Amino acid sequence: MSLSWLEERGATFGPVTVNGAGTARGVFAREDLPAGALVARIPDGAILSNQVAISTTPAGVLHARGDVAEGLLLTVAVLALRGDPSWAPYLGDLPSHVEGHPTGWSATVRQGIRGTNLSEFLPDLEARTRQEVAVLRRADIGLSTLSYATWLAARTVVTSRRFSHESGSALVPFGDLLNHAPDPEVDWAWEDGAFVLTTRRAVPAGAELHDSYGSKSNTRLLLSYGFTLPDNPDEEVLLPRPNDGVLVLPRAESPRAAEVVEELGLDSARAWRRFRSELEQRLAATPEVDPSLPVDARRLIRSEEHTSELQSHSDLVCRLLLEKK
Repeated sequence: MSLSWLEERGATFGPVTVNGAGTARGVFAREDLPAGALVARIPDGAILSNQVAISTTPAGVLHARGDVAEGLLLTVAVLALRGDPSWAPYLGDLPSHVEGHPTGWSATVRQGIRGTNLSEFLPDLEARTRQEVAVLRRADIGLSTLSYATWLAARTVVTSRRFSHESGSALVPFGDLLNHAPDPEVDWAWEDGAFVLTTRRAVPAGAELHDSYGSKSNTRLLLSYGFTLPDNPDEEVLLPRPNDGVLVLPRAESPRAAEVVEELGLDSARAWRRFRSELEQRLAATPEVDPSLPVDARRLIRSEEHTSELQSHSDLVCRLLLEKK
């Protein structure tokens, strides 16, 4: 994407540059940046928000009917505006699909991740996507021939790039080029309708600038963005509890551990760490991971500590919970 197109719309940038291509693309500092330095200011006129989306005929019709799933209006608008010269420099540069997204995994890979959280969530995501296609085909908004593959690709691209916005959500050119890190170098905020990126701390020249996509497990990162982290501090396991919903088990050092301490009625974070440590010790023997699986699939299986193993020991988990309360 050309930054000059954004500058023509009133965007301003600090001493930064965009390097690389595809999934290797990122934003880098051209010179030393102090804490609080401006990275970019993207004005409202360059942002594809839900407000802009509903100005297009197909998304506007859907909005008027109400009860629209998050991100759906933006996705319909992306399809409608790809031929619009005013948005072509941005939309034409968007990827055709999210590389590495698990919806593109083969049956063999899916078999290899059986028992993980992802194996439970992925079919639900695909079923919802097919249902959306069926609704859009019947909606009389010019999408009667919409294919599942086209909609899935556009839907996952929008999901991986949208930001929260007063209108619901928005696509922010340049803002969506920053890669994720649990401890990012930048913060972003909405100021008078503009999207503003500033440094959180001093950044040396040549360093990459990262954003945080939020505290998400590898399953959530894969479903939303198509990648995993090798040592994700926000990893979790979703464990069904008999007659009591689902217990979310994060790592002991996760920022969300405090929430689990409160939910389980434990007397301290230390008690939670003892509980999780004891559980992990009892489940120490984990099966080998198929080396032929993609790296994200292997990482997912290891980082989740085998949900199937946890589920098979649900009686142990319940006993431990009772002991710690």
